Amino acid sequence: DMNQRYRFVNQRFEQAYDLPRSEFFGKQVRELLGPEGYAAAEGHITAALAGDPVSYEGLFDHPDRTARWLRLDYVPDREPAGDVHGFVGMITDITERKQAEEELRRSKERLEEAQRTAQIGDWEYDILAGKTTWSAEVYRIFGLDPDTYVPNSKSDEMLCHPDDTEALRRAFDEFFASGEPMDLDYRIATPKGTFKFIRRRGRLILDEQGSPSLAIGTIEDITERKEAEQRVLEHQHRLQALASQLTLAEERERRRIARELHDEVGQRLTFARMGLASARETASEGQREAILEDVSQAVRQAIGDIRDLIFDLSSPLMDEVGLAAALEEWMEEQVGKKYGLQTEFVHDGQRLHL
Repeated sequence: DMNQRYRFVNQRFEQAYDLPRSEFFGKQVRELLGPEGYAAAEGHITAALAGDPVSYEGLFDHPDRTARWLRLDYVPDREPAGDVHGFVGMITDITERKQAEEELRRSKERLEEAQRTAQIGDWEYDILAGKTTWSAEVYRIFGLDPDTYVPNSKSDEMLCHPDDTEALRRAFDEFFASGEPMDLDYRIATPKGTFKFIRRRGRLILDEQGSPSLAIGTIEDITERKEAEQRVLEHQHRLQALASQLTLAEERERRRIARELHDEVGQRLTFARMGLASARETASEGQREAILEDVSQAVRQAIGDIRDLIFDLSSPLMDEVGLAAALEEWMEEQVGKKYGLQTEFVHDGQRLHL
C-alpha cells in the first residue's frame, strides 16, 4: 500500500523467505529487505507509488544466503477513480539467464582473443535481409572502427585492391551461382594507405526449401606469409643469378686453363721435342747430355704446370678435408711459398694463421 506495507504475497514468495504468509501482512518493505536492500529499491518504489511502472534488475542477497540475480517489476495499483493506493510487485529469478549471459560473454572474449592471435575473423551475410556482420578481428584486419563503420554488400569491393577487384567479383558470382565453397587470396587497401593480403573463405547455408539463406566464412590476414613467400622467391632469383654467374666464371676459367695448356705447357713440350731431335743429331756426348738436361728440366716444368692446372680444376684435398683446409693449403702453397707473403685466413669467425 502507500505505506509500503505488504497486503498479499503468493506461495513462491513464502517459500523464498521460508515464512508463513501471515508473517508478511503489515510488515514494511524496509523491514524485509534490510537497510542495503531497501536503499537499492527505495527510488523505484517511490516512482511506482507516484504512478510510474518500474522495471529493473539487480544482484540481491537471498534468504538462503546466496546472491541471486532478480528482475523486479513494480506496477502502480490504482483505484477505480485512477488514484494510486499502492503497487503490485513481481519478482523473477533471472540468475540462470545472467549466468548464461556471463558465460556467453566470456566465450566471446575467448573467441576474440583466439581470433586476434590467429589473425582470423569471421563474417556473415544474411541473404534475405541483405545484412553483413563482421567479428571484431575482421574490423581490425581491415583497419576500421566497429563503432563508426557499418559493413554492407559493397564493402568487400570498396576495400579491395584495384588490381584484385575483378577477381573478387568473379569469385563471389561463382560462389552464389554454384553454391560451392569460396577460397580466395587477394589484397585489400586499409584507411592508412597500406595493403594487406587476406584469405577469404565462405560457404552457403540453405533453408528448408534448399535455397541459400545465409553465407558465412572467415577472413585471415596472410600478409606475413605472403611477404615471407616473396622473400623466398627473391632469394631463389638471387641464387639463380648467382648460379648463372658461377657458370660464366667456370667458362672463363676453362678458357684460361686452355690458354695456359696451349701457351705454357705447349711451349715447354715443344721445346722438349725439339731438344730430343737435336740430341739425336748431335755427335758430341757432352752436348747431348746438356741438351737432355734442358729437355728434362722442360718436362719437369710442364709436369708442374699440369699439376697446378689439375689442382685448379679439382682439389683432392678439398674432397678429403673440406674447403677451409684446402684453401689454407692453397694459400700457403701458391701465395706464401711462391711470393714469400704471410697470409691470414678467416673461417667461421676464427682467424687461421697460415
